[in-house]
Amino acid sequence: MKHFKTRREFIRNVGIAAGASTIASAIPWVNILAQSPQKSNLSSADKVNIGIIGTGSRGSKLLQHLQLVPGVNIVALADIYQPHLDKALALTENKARGYTSYQKLLEQKEIDGVIVSTPIYNHKEITVAALEAGKHVLCEKALANTVENAKLMVEAHRATGKNLQIGHQRMFDLKYLKGLEKVQNREFGEITHIRSNWYINSSWRKANIPANLEKQLNWRMHADQCHGLMSELACHITQVSNWFIGNIPEYVVGSGSINYYKDGRTTYDNVNVIYQYPNGVNFAFNAGLTNWHYGLEEQVMGPKATMELEKGLFYLQNPPPAPGIKQLITDLEKSVFETIPIGGASWIVKSGNDLEGEMLVDEYPVPNATTLELEAFVNSIRENKQIPEVLEQAYYGTVAAILGQYAMDKREAVYLTKDMKI
Repeated sequence: MKHFKTRREFIRNVGIAAGASTIASAIPWVNILAQSPQKSNLSSADKVNIGIIGTGSRGSKLLQHLQLVPGVNIVALADIYQPHLDKALALTENKARGYTSYQKLLEQKEIDGVIVSTPIYNHKEITVAALEAGKHVLCEKALANTVENAKLMVEAHRATGKNLQIGHQRMFDLKYLKGLEKVQNREFGEITHIRSNWYINSSWRKANIPANLEKQLNWRMHADQCHGLMSELACHITQVSNWFIGNIPEYVVGSGSINYYKDGRTTYDNVNVIYQYPNGVNFAFNAGLTNWHYGLEEQVMGPKATMELEKGLFYLQNPPPAPGIKQLITDLEKSVFETIPIGGASWIVKSGNDLEGEMLVDEYPVPNATTLELEAFVNSIRENKQIPEVLEQAYYGTVAAILGQYAMDKREAVYLTKDMKI
């Protein structure tokens, strides 16, 4: 394992910098990372002034990552909940100005860009207002809670000419970038199936909050505000699935329910969905709030290889023989199948659990994907240039997640139609 002192040295070594590998041309947004200034003592003209709208757990975490990005002034924060706002202001040593109205923050002329980290149901309202106020925007995922709102956000970006980036940090995660490079270089072979599970053990319910703010702060509990596991977790993986398959799904089927947290919520506490793509590839996603044992897993599979993206592992394997009755007869004649007890499996299944995977990224320290995501956003503001493809990837990842929710609600296949495309 190699050790690198700087983020730029790391990125160049793993082949992300411009011209260093095929990934630079295939994934154009990564080049912007190599252009970030490496020192914080920049001239005031080079500094980028950022405001953050929504300073709860995620907004405060983004604030801390943003403080690691060179050339940034965090000048203003906004939140309707004073305890969240006060804690976030303390993280800036009270150097930022605080507002309880996002509209007041957007009135500040010196702000170049804003980060929107509010509940999903008001992403469209705040993001469109920020773009129309002349601000570049990084909005947390998922893009919106309806396809219509997601399209309106894209249209506002196009109408104003201001940058719009959505918080899909896996698009800046070097494990994922190197994995995609293997796919594009044909090292992986064909993708035939993707599966993912995301299990946590949490009710998601915030306690000890004012009664008048219960619905606003416990927005994940309410289906009219949020799609629960689909908008909060699945949208990350639907984006990755579309990205690696290189297409968008035709339709989705699924099943979900509330089988444990019977506390008045209207969002499911477990979901199971399957997406079908035009080339016959499918993607299966399962998630639940009642067990954490298997955690988060993302597995990209084909006849020649498997990738476990979250772990950053790549496994090569011998392709199986061509299917067909002749092969079956040959296998039987050669006594390939072992004798097994009555009532057992029909044959012994070979497992790859004992294989040692190759690390997709074998350098240290690996830059944090959220920091890189924010660094790219700041660079795009400095250059006044929209990062290619990131918004489109986020849009279709969001649409897929929404359609998965609709499929579970309707108990039928739901199609991605022409009018949903951008």
